[in-house]
Amino acid sequence: PDNNEFLVVNQLKISGPMTTIIPDVVLFVNGLPLVVIECKSPTKTHPINEAVQQLLRYQQEAERLFHYNHVVVATCNEQAKFGSIGARLRHFGEWKDPYPFKVSD
Repeated sequence: PDNNEFLVVNQLKISGPMTTIIPDVVLFVNGLPLVVIECKSPTKTHPINEAVQQLLRYQQEAERLFHYNHVVVATCNEQAKFGSIGARLRHFGEWKDPYPFKVSD
């Protein structure tokens, strides 16, 4: 880890061929965007579903952001799901590890 550079960017504007997208969080390792995170409000009816749909739309509208991507994350409050590029909601896994916090009994 000491030989790598880590960068977290909030609300990064990326121009695609038709439109500009603004992912909530992009995690870079050595300048490569490896993780894209979409955060939704808990007041939404189906926040995780909306986040996944938005991530899929981003993949269509700004494909180059996802060339090095390893994981996309849809999150809302204390719930998060993760998947690979192109994955539909049913293929997303539940993020269960609350690190650095502990699971309360």
